[in-house]
Amino acid sequence: MQLLYEEGGELRIATVLSSTGTGDTQSWQASALSGKHLKLKAKEVWQQFDAANPQEILEEAQRIATSIDLQFVWDCAPDQEFSFQAIAKEYFGDAVSAPQLIGIAIALQGAPVYFRRKGRGFFMRAPLEQLQAGLAAIERKQRELLQQEAWQAQLMEGQLPDALRTQVNSFLFRPDKNSLAYKAFHGACEKTGEHPARLLMRCGALDSPLSYHHGQFVQAHFPKGTGFASDFQFTPEEFKEAIAGLPTAGVKAFSIDDASTTEIDDALSLTPIGDGLYRLGIHIAAPGLLIQKGDRFDQVARERMSTVYFPGDKITMLPEQFVDYFSLDAGSARPAISLYIEIDALGHRTQAPPQSALELVPIETNLRLDDWESIVDEAFLDQKNSSLPHHEALARLWVLAQNEHQKRQAQRIKDGLRAEVLGQPDPSTLIRDFNFKITS
Repeated sequence: MQLLYEEGGELRIATVLSSTGTGDTQSWQASALSGKHLKLKAKEVWQQFDAANPQEILEEAQRIATSIDLQFVWDCAPDQEFSFQAIAKEYFGDAVSAPQLIGIAIALQGAPVYFRRKGRGFFMRAPLEQLQAGLAAIERKQRELLQQEAWQAQLMEGQLPDALRTQVNSFLFRPDKNSLAYKAFHGACEKTGEHPARLLMRCGALDSPLSYHHGQFVQAHFPKGTGFASDFQFTPEEFKEAIAGLPTAGVKAFSIDDASTTEIDDALSLTPIGDGLYRLGIHIAAPGLLIQKGDRFDQVARERMSTVYFPGDKITMLPEQFVDYFSLDAGSARPAISLYIEIDALGHRTQAPPQSALELVPIETNLRLDDWESIVDEAFLDQKNSSLPHHEALARLWVLAQNEHQKRQAQRIKDGLRAEVLGQPDPSTLIRDFNFKITS
């Protein structure tokens, strides 16, 4: 004799070896189709039947289960609870075979949209509204699966579906793993064995590995985005109010930067003051004039802390409007904090105390290293006349720099440290300072 029993939500068949008890207390020692020995209780057994080959019975029942018209069964089922044996007779007729009986049991068990479980072998048909909602959900799921498969096929062929173009960053950096789009993308990566970034490059959605690494950096440090809101700015009137009353410095300042620098935030000046003395001015741009503690600009500046520079681009700490108004560009007088130091004709600092001022600083020249670095050296500065703007000031500042360097080395040695050496002491050693430029 064979038993139809439930294990882990699935219906299985076992052959009886022995039994004890009767009715609800009956139990069996049985052998599963896998050969495993088990003990079954009455509450676990759905049906008893006899079969010469139970494996063939189960296989036939599974084929029958897939062919059963569940909608027709639901239409025929009564409103009250019913057993699978009763509905099998309604569906197949009175002469129900063991495979048919087991087949309909498997079908009912596997169709929770149509039928609710009400106990061992008993069911009740789902209300019409729930059935309609469930069938609609199944249909929607099937459509979604077809869409997912179509997207996955396109991605594997190296084509990015139009519907996925706006989701490239989310695929790489903040994926919604439950979304249909990500499942298609992840499936394509698994099928092709490609890294997500490599697959997107093949699809033309990423220009290069640089785009991927840049995106990683932005996601890690600028999760809210690198831009600013369109209204995140100040008015010309606010700027005028911030600099109102600032005196204009009596200097001709100049900056020294490379050609790619667009935010010029420091400058120098050297002004004769008589008796062979000069006043060195160090001028730092002062955008803080427009920032009050705790205001919208202060909050963003504290969050970002600095401008991020990297090859070919940058992410500014504050909107470009600050650069437009506060960068120390030539031909304008810009607000700056100035530190003034007095030096003599030999390039030594005097005993005069430093002075500081908040003022408008006239910027005469923006020197670019790209134009002059290759020709300006100590011999060039020793010339009396040259085409280099501010030649005399630069020559005097070079002497001042050497003097200050010597003082610092003397202090280092006094403190037990090794003296620093200017220049490259050994031509065969690795150059520590280098630069590069992206040209295309």
